[in-house]
Amino acid sequence: MEVHVDLHKEDFWRFNRYVMFHMPKYRTMMLSALISVPLLSILLLRFSSFDWVYSVVVGVLIGILCDLLFVYRIKSRTMSMVKHNEGILGERTITVDRTAVHESNDKTQLRYDWSGIHDLRRDGDYLYIFVNSMQAVIIPKRSFGSPEAEQSYVKAVEDYSNKTFA
Repeated sequence: MEVHVDLHKEDFWRFNRYVMFHMPKYRTMMLSALISVPLLSILLLRFSSFDWVYSVVVGVLIGILCDLLFVYRIKSRTMSMVKHNEGILGERTITVDRTAVHESNDKTQLRYDWSGIHDLRRDGDYLYIFVNSMQAVIIPKRSFGSPEAEQSYVKAVEDYSNKTFA
C-alpha cells in the first residue's frame, strides 16, 4: 500500500511538538523544565526577603515568560533545521509492504525494516511511524482520499509491524 504525502513546515513543527508533549521521556523533561523555572523564581524571590504574594506573582510571570521563550527557541531551531536540510519537507511516497516501510522523494529513498520500528502513534491529524525515539515517518491524514483509505493503511501498518497505533 502506498500514500502520497506533501509535508510542510507546520507538519514538521507539529510532529516535534507532539514528541515534546506526548512521548514519555521527552514529556517528563519538558514538564520538569516548564515547572521548575516558576518554582525556582518563587523560591529565589522569597529568600530575597520579598513577601509571599509578590514572590508568587512575579515568579509565575517570570516562569511564563521563560516557558514561552523556551518553546519559541525550540520552534525556531526546528524551523532552522528544516531550512538547512533539503529533503525533510515536500512531496514523498510512503509505501508499506510485508518487508518494510519505504519512504522516497526526489532526493532520497529510505527503507525501514519492520523489526526496527520503534512505535506507532497518531493524533487527530497525523500518523507517526517511529523509526527511533525521535524520528518518525510523518503521514498527514489529509493525504488519504477517504477515511476508509486511511483505515486500510492503518490496518496494513499494524498487521505488518505487529504493533498498534496508540
